[in-house]
Amino acid sequence: MRHEQCPPSFIQNVKAAFNEDGVPYFVDTDGSPTIIFAANAQERHAIEQARRSLTEAEHPAAGGHLRRAEELLRDGQWRESVHESISAVESLAKSLVPGKATLGTILETMQRDWNTHPAFCSAMEKLFGWASNEPGVRHGGADTSDRLGRAEAAFMIPACAAFCTYLLGKRPTENDG
Repeated sequence: MRHEQCPPSFIQNVKAAFNEDGVPYFVDTDGSPTIIFAANAQERHAIEQARRSLTEAEHPAAGGHLRRAEELLRDGQWRESVHESISAVESLAKSLVPGKATLGTILETMQRDWNTHPAFCSAMEKLFGWASNEPGVRHGGADTSDRLGRAEAAFMIPACAAFCTYLLGKRPTENDG
């Protein structure tokens, strides 16, 4: 599909076949056409919507991390895929919260300033804490654990995509004052 002589109709036919047959993949046509894993149509929609929203909100770096996570998942690089998924959230957090934002500071800001329920923030903290504790995901280290595989990587992409969409919708705007 990436060959320069590949007809656009072929790409559209593959997209249609994937949709009709319910295969757990879709063709991403943002940039070079790429076949991406998604367990179902809802996940595919969440990922596509997040990337569209991030681009429209002028946060393309976060969308780029999601796309890279999808490519790494396709290539069987589970840890790197999880890392890129989380990098999408971190990238967005740094642009939404002044100063040196981290996942921790965005969660504190959400609870303190954005009227987000503490239990929701705690759940997100635990999810991202897992990735910090898993060797080789967020902070380097030896890849010695077999606890992280395709299932975890496939979960984190739409989870982080949905969280990015949530952050964009939750953040205060100039009209909120």
